[in-house]
Amino acid sequence: MASELHPSSAHGPPPEKKLRLALEDATAVPQPTSDKPLPTSAAAAVPYDVTEKGFLVYKPPLSTTDRLNEQVFKLWSQNPNLRGLPDTTDASSSEPSIADPEKTPDTSRQKAEEGVGNSVKDDDDDSNPSTETQRSISEMQQHLHEQLFHAHSEVGVAFDVVNQLLAYLKPAAAAITTGATTNGSSKTSDPLAVLAANKAAAAAAASQPLPLPANAISFTYINPSKPDTSAQILKAKLGLAAKRSQLKAASQILSQHATSLETVINEEHSFWKQALELRQKNWIIQSRKLDEGKIGGRDNIRSTFHVLYGYENGKGMKNDS
Repeated sequence: MASELHPSSAHGPPPEKKLRLALEDATAVPQPTSDKPLPTSAAAAVPYDVTEKGFLVYKPPLSTTDRLNEQVFKLWSQNPNLRGLPDTTDASSSEPSIADPEKTPDTSRQKAEEGVGNSVKDDDDDSNPSTETQRSISEMQQHLHEQLFHAHSEVGVAFDVVNQLLAYLKPAAAAITTGATTNGSSKTSDPLAVLAANKAAAAAAASQPLPLPANAISFTYINPSKPDTSAQILKAKLGLAAKRSQLKAASQILSQHATSLETVINEEHSFWKQALELRQKNWIIQSRKLDEGKIGGRDNIRSTFHVLYGYENGKGMKNDS
């Protein structure tokens, strides 16, 4: 079953170009109905639009930049972050021809192999210990190493102490044995000779070296372990608190002295102001040493000013300022 469609025309006979619709064979390749030739590339010979007059519009060929972008997008979609890509950069192997199906690689198998490789890589990444785990393991090993060195040094010190005790006990035992032998061999021997023999035996035993030399077991220098973060924070807090208390005490001392200095300045200012006013009024002012206690809040080391009103012989008529 086939039908022919003639586009309607109001000004004359229908045009010679016709559009054939094959309903029986849906897989038939459509013939070109325009003056433009059929594209040579099989990938570009795909109609994607029809004009108002019934002409087929074919997909234009892609430029080099568009093809590169399309390939990069395809690689990105198949391999996220471009992981698991082959190391070869052969253009002939990376872009197989569509006309030659024998040279087309098996993409499904390649994807499966890439998936297996990615999974193995992820498993390897998960199996490796993290940085924090490695740090904790190294800290534990260092702590055990320091404890073993401390135990080693303590055993060495204990060994030296035992050797010293044996060295002190050996001369006494040798002296007792020598004295007993001498007394047993001759009962009529002189006590002074026995004492001299015992001293000689003790000196000979003391001159002998120790069973083992001193410091036979030694150890190397051990670095002190670093305090943890909480201890460092506590130490910093204590230091800051001590500095704060010291600054507070110093500020209180400075404040007290500043207050006393302000009081002295005010008193001196009022005193000299009054003296200046008296002198401007032509009053006689004399400077004298104080013989009695304190007058006017000033000690007897300083001198004071006396204002004479002219009644020196009268009683109670002298005014001191």
